[in-house]
Amino acid sequence: MARPVVRILLLMLLSALAGFYGSRFLQRDEQAELRIPLADATPSRPAGQNLDLGCKEVVEATAQETVFDPKSAIARSGLGTDSAAIHILPDKKMVTVLFAYDVSNGATEGQSLNVKYPPRDADTYLVAAGEGTLSVYSLILNLKTMKAVYTFTGQGMLGIKGYSTLMLCH
Repeated sequence: MARPVVRILLLMLLSALAGFYGSRFLQRDEQAELRIPLADATPSRPAGQNLDLGCKEVVEATAQETVFDPKSAIARSGLGTDSAAIHILPDKKMVTVLFAYDVSNGATEGQSLNVKYPPRDADTYLVAAGEGTLSVYSLILNLKTMKAVYTFTGQGMLGIKGYSTLMLCH
């Protein structure tokens, strides 16, 4: 009589352990991390000259919500696929960013950003930002390494969304 009770208790214990650890295994809290080599670019022109840059996305990430049923949150990241043109006005008060994807969809003008932190003699960074009706754009450009981060946060067609990309410019 004791053997069936021991078997049942053992099976219950194994079932509880499988349920506890199985759910932990299936719903991991870890985030995936992608690391790729990224060397600094060498500026192709001396500082202070024409600041028209061509940039290639290295990595990108998006986060967004959907307002359709079932309402959900979506996150994506990976290697970048787009290219961008960055034009810095000679007075360094305005920056325009235009992505190839936008051009392929009929855009002819880029997003205009006001320079908030212009580069000075020893400074490395240029910081620019702009606002739309329901959106915020920003660009941080390291003029020594020729790397840039561009971000967008705002209202999309299906809900709130955010986008960020790391670019290598020349």
